[in-house]
Amino acid sequence: METRLYPYQFGYHREKPVIFVKFPFDLKLKDALRKQFPSAKWSNTNKAWYLPDLPAVRTVLGPSEK
Repeated sequence: METRLYPYQFGYHREKPVIFVKFPFDLKLKDALRKQFPSAKWSNTNKAWYLPDLPAVRTVLGPSEK
């Protein structure tokens, strides 16, 4: 999974810290994201995939520490 293809931003979803991942729909990108992060969920409200903001996720995506 090439993380540079997955722009992300930090936020909150249902009052929990998450990392939103937004990209134009591409089945291969979506499948790769779900394979790397089975916990990824779609937010219809935010129109983005989101992941729990955990150290393991940050390590893979490469964002700075909290």
